[in-house]
Amino acid sequence: MKKNIIIPLLLVMLNVNSQWKYNSGEDKFDGKYRTASVIGNGYEFPYKNPILVINYFEGSNYLNIYLDNCGYSGCDNNQIQIIFDDNKTLYEFDVSSDKNNEVWFLKGNVDNLLISLKKFNIAYVRIESSCMSRKFKFSLLQSTKAINYVLELYNKDLEKQELLINEKLKKQELLINEINKGILCKGKLKYNASIFYEPKIDCIDNTQNFIKINEFINFYKNPNINDFYVITETNEIIFDTIYYISKYSIDLNSVIILGD
Repeated sequence: MKKNIIIPLLLVMLNVNSQWKYNSGEDKFDGKYRTASVIGNGYEFPYKNPILVINYFEGSNYLNIYLDNCGYSGCDNNQIQIIFDDNKTLYEFDVSSDKNNEVWFLKGNVDNLLISLKKFNIAYVRIESSCMSRKFKFSLLQSTKAINYVLELYNKDLEKQELLINEKLKKQELLINEINKGILCKGKLKYNASIFYEPKIDCIDNTQNFIKINEFINFYKNPNINDFYVITETNEIIFDTIYYISKYSIDLNSVIILGD
């Protein structure tokens, strides 16, 4: 998971009525990004201008939400709590940090939080750790437009990712249909796998692996057996017995249909 930090270039003394800002840019290493941010109010010097940031780097498929300029994040038991206006719903998040222990990244599902950030007027935030506890306020004025600007790029990438996944699943489904016809195939193992012999009792000690990861084997599907393929060719087999291997050990991305 990337932890990409974009800090607003201009820090001015703003109060809780400050508006959300948004912009885009490009980083030489991480590519194009969009970011939305607001400067809030703190209660303790020098943390009187905390920053709440939402950003997304194109192609990362991960949304960053974090707090900066609010104190050291390197202690144990870090947690962020958020409530909105007079609403009683409390959002609680575990925290990860950057390498300098200056930033508080929210961990976990943020879908409902994003809805609330666009719905209410003020976010009240408390950060806690084994070292300290601090409270902040953030205006949500113009937050909807700013957050949606970031989410537009994020959602486009999610849609692309979903299309790719669906395409891959369709190809795999077609391939499995071909395999299930009993056609001879060749494929690579995705993990070390044990071979079974008729009637499918493990023929080696459980601490060993008879065929190693990335080794290619020839196999076909016996219509009478659901979860195993019959092995027809490998370097390690004596062919006076019928041998099987779990179908789950075959890397479908590597399978080649050899023919009848």
